Amino acid sequence: MVYSVGASATALDAQTGDQEWEYDFSAQTGPTPTVTENHLLIPAEQQLVALNRSDGSEEWSRSLPRPAEGSLTAGSSIITLPLTGRRGETGLIAYDATTGDRLWGHPTLAARTTAIDDDRVYVTGYLQDGNTGVLRALSTADGSLLWETELDHPDTEPVVANDELLVTDQGTLAVHDPADGTRVRSLGTFGDRLGTPPAVSNGTAFLGTRSQEIVALSIDDGATIWQQSGSATRGISVGRESIVISGESLPEASLAGVAALDRSDGTVQWEHQIEGFDAYPSTAPVLADGAVYYTSNASSGVVALGDVPSDNDE
Repeated sequence: MVYSVGASATALDAQTGDQEWEYDFSAQTGPTPTVTENHLLIPAEQQLVALNRSDGSEEWSRSLPRPAEGSLTAGSSIITLPLTGRRGETGLIAYDATTGDRLWGHPTLAARTTAIDDDRVYVTGYLQDGNTGVLRALSTADGSLLWETELDHPDTEPVVANDELLVTDQGTLAVHDPADGTRVRSLGTFGDRLGTPPAVSNGTAFLGTRSQEIVALSIDDGATIWQQSGSATRGISVGRESIVISGESLPEASLAGVAALDRSDGTVQWEHQIEGFDAYPSTAPVLADGAVYYTSNASSGVVALGDVPSDNDE
Protein backbone atom coordinates (compact mmCIF):
# COMPACT_ATOMS: atom_id res chain seq x y z
CA MET A 1 0.00 0.00 0.00
CA VAL A 2 1.16 3.55 -0.79
CA TYR A 3 -0.01 6.47 1.35
CA SER A 4 -0.42 10.06 0.20
CA VAL A 5 -1.28 12.94 2.53
CA GLY A 6 -2.48 16.41 1.61
CA ALA A 7 -5.92 17.85 2.28
CA SER A 8 -6.84 14.21 2.88
CA ALA A 9 -4.98 10.97 3.61
CA THR A 10 -5.30 8.40 0.82
CA ALA A 11 -4.23 4.77 0.63
CA LEU A 12 -3.44 3.50 -2.86
CA ASP A 13 -2.85 0.02 -4.21
CA ALA A 14 0.92 -0.08 -4.84
CA GLN A 15 0.51 -1.94 -8.15
CA THR A 16 -2.47 -0.23 -9.77
CA GLY A 17 -2.77 3.10 -7.95
CA ASP A 18 -6.42 2.36 -7.19
CA GLN A 19 -7.75 4.11 -4.09
CA GLU A 20 -8.30 1.79 -1.12
CA TRP A 21 -9.56 4.40 1.34
CA GLU A 22 -9.56 8.15 2.05
CA TYR A 23 -9.69 10.21 5.23
CA ASP A 24 -10.58 13.92 5.02
CA PHE A 25 -8.99 16.46 7.35
CA SER A 26 -10.66 19.62 8.59
CA ALA A 27 -7.21 21.13 9.22
CA GLN A 28 -4.09 21.55 7.09
CA THR A 29 -1.71 18.62 7.41
CA GLY A 30 1.85 19.19 8.54
CA PRO A 31 5.23 17.56 7.82
CA THR A 32 5.74 14.13 6.29
CA PRO A 33 3.58 11.45 7.98
CA THR A 34 5.05 8.30 9.50
CA VAL A 35 4.03 4.67 9.08
CA THR A 36 4.19 2.20 11.98
CA GLU A 37 3.17 -1.46 12.05
CA ASN A 38 -0.50 -0.62 12.51
CA HIS A 39 -0.89 3.14 12.08
CA LEU A 40 -0.44 6.02 9.68
CA LEU A 41 0.52 8.99 11.91
CA ILE A 42 -0.24 12.47 10.60
CA PRO A 43 0.25 15.92 12.19
CA ALA A 44 -2.57 18.28 11.22
CA GLU A 45 -2.12 21.82 12.58
CA GLN A 46 -2.30 21.37 16.39
CA GLN A 47 -3.38 17.75 16.29
CA LEU A 48 -1.74 14.35 15.87
CA VAL A 49 -3.97 11.75 14.20
CA ALA A 50 -3.44 7.97 14.06
CA LEU A 51 -5.28 6.15 11.27
CA ASN A 52 -5.66 2.42 10.89
CA ARG A 53 -3.49 1.43 7.94
CA SER A 54 -5.95 -1.18 6.69
CA ASP A 55 -9.15 0.84 6.42
CA GLY A 56 -8.29 4.48 7.27
CA SER A 57 -10.44 4.59 10.39
CA GLU A 58 -9.29 6.97 13.13
CA GLU A 59 -7.73 5.06 16.02
CA TRP A 60 -6.92 8.11 18.16
CA SER A 61 -6.07 11.79 17.98
CA ARG A 62 -4.16 14.05 20.38
CA SER A 63 -4.03 17.83 20.72
CA LEU A 64 -0.59 19.41 20.27
CA PRO A 65 0.63 22.46 22.22
CA ARG A 66 1.80 23.99 18.90
CA PRO A 67 2.00 22.86 15.27
CA ALA A 68 4.61 20.27 14.28
CA GLU A 69 7.90 21.60 12.91
CA GLY A 70 9.55 18.37 11.68
CA SER A 71 8.63 14.82 10.82
CA LEU A 72 7.55 12.21 13.33
CA THR A 73 9.95 9.47 14.38
CA ALA A 74 8.55 6.13 15.47
CA GLY A 75 10.49 3.77 17.73
CA SER A 76 9.45 0.40 19.07
CA SER A 77 7.49 1.95 21.93
CA ILE A 78 7.39 5.73 21.45
CA ILE A 79 6.69 8.42 18.87
CA THR A 80 8.56 11.74 18.97
CA LEU A 81 7.44 14.96 17.30
CA PRO A 82 9.29 18.32 17.12
CA LEU A 83 7.13 21.43 17.61
CA THR A 84 7.53 24.95 16.25
CA GLY A 85 10.12 26.81 18.30
CA ARG A 86 9.08 28.95 21.24
CA ARG A 87 11.42 29.89 24.08
CA GLY A 88 10.60 28.53 27.48
CA GLU A 89 8.18 25.91 26.20
CA THR A 90 8.24 22.28 25.08
CA GLY A 91 10.09 21.80 21.79
CA LEU A 92 9.90 18.03 21.55
CA ILE A 93 7.03 15.80 22.64
CA ALA A 94 6.77 12.00 22.98
CA TYR A 95 3.72 9.71 22.82
CA ASP A 96 3.11 6.03 23.37
CA ALA A 97 3.31 4.36 19.95
CA THR A 98 0.23 2.20 20.55
CA THR A 99 -2.19 4.24 22.65
CA GLY A 100 -1.11 7.79 21.81
CA ASP A 101 -0.80 8.68 25.50
CA ARG A 102 1.57 11.57 26.12
CA LEU A 103 4.77 10.34 27.78
CA TRP A 104 6.96 13.43 28.16
CA GLY A 105 8.09 16.74 26.71
CA HIS A 106 11.52 18.37 26.45
CA PRO A 107 12.44 22.07 26.03
CA THR A 108 14.96 21.73 23.17
CA LEU A 109 14.41 24.88 21.12
CA ALA A 110 13.84 24.43 17.36
CA ALA A 111 14.20 20.66 17.74
CA ARG A 112 14.78 18.70 14.55
CA THR A 113 13.36 15.30 13.68
CA THR A 114 14.88 12.80 16.09
CA ALA A 115 16.73 9.52 15.77
CA ILE A 116 15.64 6.74 18.14
CA ASP A 117 17.93 3.86 19.05
CA ASP A 118 17.00 1.39 21.77
CA ASP A 119 16.56 3.38 24.98
CA ARG A 120 17.74 6.75 23.65
CA VAL A 121 16.33 9.61 21.62
CA TYR A 122 18.90 11.78 19.82
CA VAL A 123 17.91 15.31 18.86
CA THR A 124 19.58 18.45 17.53
CA GLY A 125 18.35 21.98 18.14
CA TYR A 126 19.26 24.97 20.30
CA LEU A 127 19.56 25.96 23.92
CA GLN A 128 16.99 28.42 25.23
CA ASP A 129 19.26 31.35 24.31
CA GLY A 130 18.39 30.61 20.68
CA ASN A 131 22.04 30.90 19.60
CA THR A 132 23.85 27.83 20.93
CA GLY A 133 23.40 24.70 18.86
CA VAL A 134 23.21 21.40 20.69
CA LEU A 135 23.12 17.64 20.18
CA ARG A 136 21.30 15.83 22.99
CA ALA A 137 20.59 12.28 24.08
CA LEU A 138 17.35 11.78 26.01
CA SER A 139 15.90 8.76 27.77
CA THR A 140 13.01 7.18 25.86
CA ALA A 141 11.40 6.32 29.21
CA ASP A 142 10.99 9.81 30.65
CA GLY A 143 12.80 12.32 28.38
CA SER A 144 15.50 13.03 30.96
CA LEU A 145 18.77 14.44 29.63
CA LEU A 146 21.55 11.84 29.40
CA TRP A 147 24.17 14.09 27.81
CA GLU A 148 24.54 17.10 25.52
CA THR A 149 27.22 18.45 23.19
CA GLU A 150 27.34 21.96 21.80
CA LEU A 151 27.28 22.48 18.02
CA ASP A 152 27.90 25.54 15.85
CA HIS A 153 24.73 25.37 13.77
CA PRO A 154 22.90 22.03 13.47
CA ASP A 155 21.73 21.67 9.87
CA THR A 156 19.54 18.57 10.03
CA GLU A 157 18.48 15.74 12.29
CA PRO A 158 21.04 13.18 13.54
CA VAL A 159 21.31 9.77 11.88
CA VAL A 160 22.14 6.49 13.64
CA ALA A 161 24.71 4.45 11.70
CA ASN A 162 25.53 1.13 13.36
CA ASP A 163 27.09 2.14 16.69
CA GLU A 164 27.74 5.77 15.74
CA LEU A 165 25.87 9.04 15.20
CA LEU A 166 26.15 11.15 12.06
CA VAL A 167 25.50 14.84 12.66
CA THR A 168 25.52 17.74 10.18
CA ASP A 169 26.84 20.95 11.72
CA GLN A 170 27.25 24.14 9.65
CA GLY A 171 28.12 22.22 6.50
CA THR A 172 30.31 19.62 8.22
CA LEU A 173 29.32 15.97 8.43
CA ALA A 174 30.78 14.47 11.61
CA VAL A 175 30.68 11.21 13.53
CA HIS A 176 29.79 11.39 17.24
CA ASP A 177 30.02 8.77 19.97
CA PRO A 178 26.46 7.88 21.07
CA ALA A 179 27.73 7.05 24.56
CA ASP A 180 28.62 10.65 25.47
CA GLY A 181 28.22 12.82 22.34
CA THR A 182 31.95 13.35 21.76
CA ARG A 183 32.86 14.19 18.16
CA VAL A 184 35.00 11.29 16.98
CA ARG A 185 35.94 12.47 13.49
CA SER A 186 34.88 14.73 10.65
CA LEU A 187 33.89 13.23 7.30
CA GLY A 188 34.25 16.53 5.44
CA THR A 189 32.82 20.02 5.02
CA PHE A 190 30.44 20.74 2.16
CA GLY A 191 29.80 24.48 2.03
CA ASP A 192 28.24 26.41 4.90
CA ARG A 193 25.14 24.24 5.27
CA LEU A 194 23.69 20.84 4.40
CA GLY A 195 19.98 20.94 3.64
CA THR A 196 19.14 17.26 4.04
CA PRO A 197 20.51 14.52 6.31
CA PRO A 198 22.69 11.79 4.81
CA ALA A 199 21.19 8.47 3.77
CA VAL A 200 23.21 5.61 5.25
CA SER A 201 23.73 1.99 4.22
CA ASN A 202 26.50 -0.58 4.77
CA GLY A 203 29.13 1.86 5.99
CA THR A 204 28.47 4.47 3.30
CA ALA A 205 26.87 7.91 3.71
CA PHE A 206 25.15 9.42 0.66
CA LEU A 207 24.47 13.15 0.77
CA GLY A 208 23.50 16.02 -1.48
CA THR A 209 25.33 19.34 -1.23
CA ARG A 210 24.11 22.88 -1.92
CA SER A 211 26.63 23.08 -4.78
CA GLN A 212 24.49 20.46 -6.57
CA GLU A 213 26.66 17.41 -6.05
CA ILE A 214 25.83 13.93 -4.79
CA VAL A 215 28.66 12.44 -2.72
CA ALA A 216 29.21 8.93 -1.37
CA LEU A 217 31.54 8.80 1.64
CA SER A 218 33.07 6.06 3.73
CA ILE A 219 31.83 6.47 7.30
CA ASP A 220 35.02 4.82 8.59
CA ASP A 221 37.44 7.47 7.30
CA GLY A 222 35.53 10.05 5.25
CA ALA A 223 37.12 8.94 1.97
CA THR A 224 35.13 9.93 -1.11
CA ILE A 225 33.90 6.78 -2.85
CA TRP A 226 32.34 8.67 -5.74
CA GLN A 227 30.93 12.06 -6.66
CA GLN A 228 28.21 12.93 -9.18
CA SER A 229 26.56 16.16 -10.29
CA GLY A 230 22.91 16.71 -9.38
CA SER A 231 20.80 17.87 -6.47
CA ALA A 232 19.02 15.93 -3.74
CA THR A 233 17.14 18.83 -2.19
CA ARG A 234 14.15 16.59 -1.41
CA GLY A 235 16.17 13.61 -0.19
CA ILE A 236 17.79 10.29 -1.08
CA SER A 237 16.41 6.77 -0.92
CA VAL A 238 18.83 3.82 -0.83
CA GLY A 239 18.17 0.43 -2.41
CA ARG A 240 20.27 -2.72 -2.78
CA GLU A 241 21.99 -1.65 -6.00
CA SER A 242 20.83 1.92 -6.57
CA ILE A 243 20.15 5.18 -4.82
CA VAL A 244 17.32 7.45 -5.95
CA ILE A 245 17.54 11.23 -5.65
CA SER A 246 14.93 13.94 -6.18
CA GLY A 247 15.67 17.62 -6.61
CA GLU A 248 15.77 20.68 -8.84
CA SER A 249 18.73 19.57 -10.97
CA LEU A 250 19.22 16.13 -12.52
CA PRO A 251 22.79 14.91 -13.19
CA GLU A 252 22.52 15.03 -16.99
CA ALA A 253 19.40 17.01 -17.90
CA SER A 254 19.94 19.83 -15.34
CA LEU A 255 16.16 19.93 -14.85
CA ALA A 256 14.00 19.03 -11.86
CA GLY A 257 13.06 15.41 -11.42
CA VAL A 258 14.04 12.01 -10.08
CA ALA A 259 17.14 9.98 -10.95
CA ALA A 260 18.58 6.57 -10.08
CA LEU A 261 22.34 6.20 -9.57
CA ASP A 262 24.44 3.07 -9.21
CA ARG A 263 25.27 3.01 -5.50
CA SER A 264 28.75 1.55 -6.14
CA ASP A 265 30.08 4.23 -8.49
CA GLY A 266 27.40 6.92 -8.97
CA THR A 267 26.74 6.12 -12.63
CA VAL A 268 23.40 7.49 -13.84
CA GLN A 269 21.02 4.58 -14.48
CA TRP A 270 18.02 6.64 -15.52
CA GLU A 271 16.45 10.09 -15.17
CA HIS A 272 12.83 11.18 -15.05
CA GLN A 273 12.10 14.84 -15.72
CA ILE A 274 9.05 16.48 -14.18
CA GLU A 275 7.26 18.42 -16.88
CA GLY A 276 5.61 21.78 -16.30
CA PHE A 277 6.54 25.38 -15.58
CA ASP A 278 8.56 25.64 -12.38
CA ALA A 279 7.80 21.98 -11.62
CA TYR A 280 9.82 20.16 -8.97
CA PRO A 281 9.56 17.18 -6.58
CA SER A 282 7.79 18.02 -3.33
CA THR A 283 8.92 15.05 -1.22
CA ALA A 284 11.79 12.62 -0.95
CA PRO A 285 11.51 9.60 -3.25
CA VAL A 286 10.38 6.27 -1.83
CA LEU A 287 12.08 3.17 -3.24
CA ALA A 288 10.19 -0.08 -2.62
CA ASP A 289 10.10 -3.44 -4.43
CA GLY A 290 11.84 -2.08 -7.52
CA ALA A 291 9.48 0.88 -7.93
CA VAL A 292 10.03 4.55 -7.14
CA TYR A 293 7.19 6.67 -5.77
CA TYR A 294 7.27 10.47 -5.61
CA THR A 295 5.04 13.53 -5.47
CA SER A 296 5.52 16.93 -7.09
CA ASN A 297 3.88 20.31 -7.38
CA ALA A 298 2.91 19.37 -10.94
CA SER A 299 0.73 16.41 -9.98
CA SER A 300 -2.22 15.97 -7.64
CA GLY A 301 -1.25 12.50 -6.42
CA VAL A 302 1.53 9.94 -6.27
CA VAL A 303 3.60 9.01 -9.34
CA ALA A 304 5.04 5.48 -9.63
CA LEU A 305 8.08 4.73 -11.78
CA GLY A 306 9.66 1.38 -12.65
CA ASP A 307 8.52 -2.14 -11.91
CA VAL A 308 5.69 -2.03 -9.39
CA PRO A 309 5.20 -5.04 -7.08
CA SER A 310 3.01 -7.93 -8.21
CA ASP A 311 -0.37 -8.83 -6.76
CA ASN A 312 1.30 -11.39 -4.49
CA ASP A 313 3.70 -8.87 -2.91
CA GLU A 314 2.90 -6.83 0.19
